Formats: sequence, structure tokens, C-alpha cells
Amino acid sequence: MKNKKRVFLIEDDPILSKVIAMEIVEKCKVKIDCFATAEAALERLKDKPDVIIIDYFLPGMNGGEFLNLLKYEAASWEVIAISSQPQIKEVQQFFNMDIHSAVEKDTKFISTLAESVNTIVGDLVEEDLLFEDEIKDSVNDKWIAQTVIGLIVVIAAAVYLLEG
Repeated sequence: MKNKKRVFLIEDDPILSKVIAMEIVEKCKVKIDCFATAEAALERLKDKPDVIIIDYFLPGMNGGEFLNLLKYEAASWEVIAISSQPQIKEVQQFFNMDIHSAVEKDTKFISTLAESVNTIVGDLVEEDLLFEDEIKDSVNDKWIAQTVIGLIVVIAAAVYLLEG
């Protein structure tokens, strides 16, 4: 696929953010933008991410508040929620929102996160390829139709010249 899929990572721990970003870029071959706050990510939604990874506990707006605001956006993206405290009621509600997946920050969470992103990106690339095939089929159908019409015109002109 020509265009790399874009991932927004919203995580306030700068070291963890870099580690996650490096793993996801390496394993998923995507472009990733990292943000320390939900507010910073909101300002860049015009960049149309395909996947948003967001932690619940952030300075300022938390992950749940961010996702509630996304409900009013017309764009479509997949969301992966992350948190180190899934036992807290608010985080459980966050994990139960309309998201692709929820990942607990445990010892294996970065590889789990990369697998989730890879699944989403793979599905998106597959959809893009199907759409490209539809376009190619449509172009081929138009070319065939134009060729047939052209042949009919040539045959009609030849018949006219032979009869006339």
C-alpha cells in the first residue's frame, strides 16, 4: 500500500510513549504521532488518524472524556484504550466504550498493543485493496464499453461507405 496508515498515541509518560511508538512503527509499518495530552491530539484530528491509542489517566482531559468528544466527529478511526488500572470503575467504563480493544498495561502490553494495531491496519489495507480493485474493474468496464462503441461507429461508417 502506498500510503502508510497513521496512528495517534496519546500517552503522558514520555519514555513509555517512545518505547510504544518504536515497537508499533517497527512491527506495523505505520506513521505514528505521539501526544502527551488529549487536548494536543484533538488539535490534530484534521490529520485523520486511522488508529487512536489512548491512556485513561492523562493530565487535563482523561481518555474517557476524549472519547466522548470523538462521538461528535464525522471521521472514522479505530480506538485502542490502555490503562494500568483496569480495576477502577471509571477505567472499566472507559474499556467498555465503543472501541476496538482495551489493553491493560501489564508486562506484555506493548506486544499486545502492536498486535491490535497490526490487526486494524491489516483490515484497513485489505479494505483499501478491495476498493482499488473495484476502481480498476470500473475503469476496465468503461474502457471495454468505449472500445465497443468505437468499433460500432467504425463498422457503421464502413457500412455507410460501402453502401453509399
